[in-house]
Amino acid sequence: MNLQVLVSIFLLFFATQIFAERILGTTGVISDFSKIEEIMRNKKITKEYRQKTLEKNILTAIRFSLLKKYPDYQERIKDLSMDKVKFEQQKGTYNYFINYNDYYFYYNFATDPELYVQLPLDDRLYLKTPEIEEEMKETPPGAPKKENSANPNKPLMNNP
Repeated sequence: MNLQVLVSIFLLFFATQIFAERILGTTGVISDFSKIEEIMRNKKITKEYRQKTLEKNILTAIRFSLLKKYPDYQERIKDLSMDKVKFEQQKGTYNYFINYNDYYFYYNFATDPELYVQLPLDDRLYLKTPEIEEEMKETPPGAPKKENSANPNKPLMNNP
């Protein structure tokens, strides 16, 4: 008899839980999670959201790159804002080329940086110095480079 009472109590408890969840709307964590997931999956992403996420990713990536390279990075990013940043996306990829002041960055993101907050997988940083700027003026893009040393395919000295 003791076993029958125990089984009856368990059945009554589970029936009450199911009744409360389905009829009264009292839901558990799994049900809440499923509802939220369904809403997020069907949510329409606005242009404003995409733009804000991309800007956040770019600014965070610039801060992180300068932090890794320069001990005085805070001085270098004191005026960092999207107004001072120019960027282009390489078509068909998540690769971005960015210019901030005299810094040039290359970032490769794992997924769409307009949708997901993330740091880039790969980053490169170059500083445009006066020497580089002078060389850029002397040599237009696509022009052959000046030879400062011997051609590796030719001998250094002419043999008789």
